[in-house]
Order: sequence, then C-alpha cells, then structure tokens
Amino acid sequence: MRSLLILVFSSSVRLLLIFPNQAKSMDDLSESIPVTRPPSILL
Repeated sequence: MRSLLILVFSSSVRLLLIFPNQAKSMDDLSESIPVTRPPSILL
C-alpha cells in the first residue's frame, strides 16, 4: 500500500517536472475529463 502511494506521488512529481505550465495543462485536463472522475487517469 505504501509503495502504491509512493508511485502515485512520484508520478505526480514527474508530471509537474515534465509540464512547467502545470496550471494550463490542468485546466485542459479538467475541460476534457469529467470532474467527478478520480485523478487516477493521470497514472
């Protein structure tokens, strides 16, 4: 369970490092993905 949390955290950090314009990409994601869907799509 802890390794899963570490995997999620590291992937989130990697996404932030890959996309410097994080806010814009998050806005695009929220527009294309229903808000009720959990953020597991980022994995």
